[in-house]
Amino acid sequence: MKSGIGHIAAVAVLTVLLGVLDIHDAQARLGSGPVGSRIGVGVEMGYSQGVFSHHGFNMLSQDGYRLYDFNSGFTPSANGYLLASVSYEVSRRNVISVLGGYRGISGDDRFMTLGVRYAFHYSGTGSDGFFSLADVNAGVSTRVDIDPHPACIASFGEGYRLKLSPWVNLDFMLSLSCAFDSPAIVNPEGPGYVPEQNILSNFAGYYALNFSLSLNF
Repeated sequence: MKSGIGHIAAVAVLTVLLGVLDIHDAQARLGSGPVGSRIGVGVEMGYSQGVFSHHGFNMLSQDGYRLYDFNSGFTPSANGYLLASVSYEVSRRNVISVLGGYRGISGDDRFMTLGVRYAFHYSGTGSDGFFSLADVNAGVSTRVDIDPHPACIASFGEGYRLKLSPWVNLDFMLSLSCAFDSPAIVNPEGPGYVPEQNILSNFAGYYALNFSLSLNF
């Protein structure tokens, strides 16, 4: 069953990448017109180093009394992500992108995400130089042994654009991210996980330092 979700995630990422290629082909057909010259596509690979996390929950036991727990601490966990993006150059310095793909946010959870990113290029998008970025993403867990649960992931940071050619850019990005979700709670009274109807509150936060490379066309 777990291998099945891996296949689904792989197909989803491949679908996104094929979509990027289709859009890039459409961009080429549009040529240097006012719309075609502003559309870009890209692929981003990143490494995420967990720094700190916290998790608290409030639940009802099988006998009807409340159980509460909260824990936090430094969590040096490592994760990765693979994203595809479609961008639109609003002006010479301002770019808005839609990005989606596969992302890990904790030691146990992997998510398929979709989000929006804003980037401000200080020297303009057509030359080498630094830029600032911020993005927000929504995701759904790929785990099959529990009910899928959503997550919200936001990040901000700085990047540097290297022009490889007039149409190809390589971006280096360093950012801080925070991710919030409601992970499965291991049942303290028996096997498996606490059923949803017994959970009164459940909230977790993960904070990480990210480094990524993005190839844009």
